[in-house]
Amino acid sequence: MAPSDLRTHKYDVVVIGAGGAGLRAAIEASAQKAKVALVCKSLLGKAHTVMAEGGAAAALGNVMGEDTWRVHFRDTMRGGKMHNNWRMAQIHAQEAPDRINELEAWGALFDRTPDGRINQPMDASISGRSAGTPTAAWPTSATAPASR
Repeated sequence: MAPSDLRTHKYDVVVIGAGGAGLRAAIEASAQKAKVALVCKSLLGKAHTVMAEGGAAAALGNVMGEDTWRVHFRDTMRGGKMHNNWRMAQIHAQEAPDRINELEAWGALFDRTPDGRINQPMDASISGRSAGTPTAAWPTSATAPASR
């Protein structure tokens, strides 16, 4: 490549990876008026997040009414044999339902119960006291959240 073929770009934030976390980081940085570059190794929409069949853990209370962030936090800590960073586990448990609702508002599709709520099948890692994970039925193009 000749030096004349090189271009310099300036960004406030460079996000490496276009999975769920990378897209979310890019969206938030953009919402804060940062100039954002998003770098991914394959086609946008083909990240592992799109292929994840396990869904995302969140205490939505759609299967079991007693499913709360406290139950989710307890299960997370027990699942990690109490080695988790408790504060990060707490923040995750408290904020996960809002993030699932946010993903849905941006166009992510989730499997539904017969009465229309996001489905939460039980997961092998769940103790039985909290509901399972919302399962995603992702659109064929994961660019829906990024085009917000």
